Amino acid sequence: MQSRDNDYYLSHAYDGTYLKAGSVFLDYRCEGRFQNPINIVYAHNMKNGSMFAQVTNFKNDSYFESHKYGWLATPETVYRIDFFSCAVADWHDSLYEGDTPVAEWVPHICDKSVVGREITYSDDDRFVSLSTCSYEFQNARTILTGKLVETKEV
Repeated sequence: MQSRDNDYYLSHAYDGTYLKAGSVFLDYRCEGRFQNPINIVYAHNMKNGSMFAQVTNFKNDSYFESHKYGWLATPETVYRIDFFSCAVADWHDSLYEGDTPVAEWVPHICDKSVVGREITYSDDDRFVSLSTCSYEFQNARTILTGKLVETKEV
């Protein structure tokens, strides 16, 4: 889902009806096919284990090491997500600014990481961050980030 702001889908379903749990959604500043260098996807950290509740598990070293990859499918392409960072930051942190150059953004998110691994990257690479609420401090967010690797066209 994607809207004109990052508030609408916090409390709406795909069809626009009110939904307390909200929906998984892409940052409004991102192009809809994950073509931005930095793509941020948001969802609630649900107590019932749905949506992005599992993202906070990546703060555990052994969980992070045993879950190195994710998958993202668009109508055109299937991507492997090579996870390299699980960070904790304030919801206003500059890592949410999608126009930051990759050469500045990657070191910043690595500095915020509670768990991570080294990666190689270039200015042409694209990344996806899965962001959800966490409770280390007021307005804390856990951000799981990986590099998008195109695997095949659909």
